[in-house]
Amino acid sequence: MSGNGDDNLVPGPAQDARASLQRQNERLQLLLNLTSRITSNLDLREVLRAISANFRELMRCDGAGVWLPGEEAGTFKLYAFDASSSKGFAKEEVIITLPEDDPARRAFETMKPMVATVDEIGWPGGGEGYRLAAAESVKSACFIPLVNRGRALGDLMIVRLTEGTFPAEDVDFLSQAAGQIAIAIENALAYREISELKDKLALEKLYLEEEIRSEMNFAEIVGKSSALRKVLKRVETVAPTDSTVLIYGETGAGKELIARAIHDFSPRKSKAFVKLNCAAIPTGLLE
Repeated sequence: MSGNGDDNLVPGPAQDARASLQRQNERLQLLLNLTSRITSNLDLREVLRAISANFRELMRCDGAGVWLPGEEAGTFKLYAFDASSSKGFAKEEVIITLPEDDPARRAFETMKPMVATVDEIGWPGGGEGYRLAAAESVKSACFIPLVNRGRALGDLMIVRLTEGTFPAEDVDFLSQAAGQIAIAIENALAYREISELKDKLALEKLYLEEEIRSEMNFAEIVGKSSALRKVLKRVETVAPTDSTVLIYGETGAGKELIARAIHDFSPRKSKAFVKLNCAAIPTGLLE
């Protein structure tokens, strides 16, 4: 009896298989969660924060985050980051410049995963990537390029504070998941670009409408003389008021057009414009 009990405590092929199956199930669940988040949320930072937290827990590592390229060549921004503990050096929005041989930059530019120990990040004693890792006591790191449609969008970063490496099985899984993350980034960037274009178009529409109002608002009145412009300026002044306006001039001078312009710019423009021929009304009565 005791022998059987001891045998149950010794890891065997069956237990290893169960542990492996559990890891596969956890990873499959993570991929399903990724797909769900990608299709239901277009807030890029919120999605990447949740993804980083899930990867940190699943990979049993100390930190996970996403680096996106900066505006200048060789610069990268830590866009999302989750860590079990941090000294505050690695934080969101931090921007660093990486040398060409830095593993994070190599992963991004070659679109191939890079695994490195702290001494290989940049070079010992130099490089912002190395200094940041050393400040956070990072011992090993894995950088997975986020590639979609043949274009690198950033790096998924997994770090550990203890000695060790990343098995090929883990790197392969991270590479598969990185494709889903890249899709999330692509969708969010496209959504952001569309939103910015919509805002830009809305501003341009307002600008054009203003231009039309200022340059072509008197569509029925043609002319650019200083005298006519002075009359139109007076139309703009009196139209918003409730004052009675007397328009006089020779026959054919365009009095009705001026009256219509005043109506079109008045608060009553949505109502009917009723014209009345006052030629038979004595001038004294009008006054």
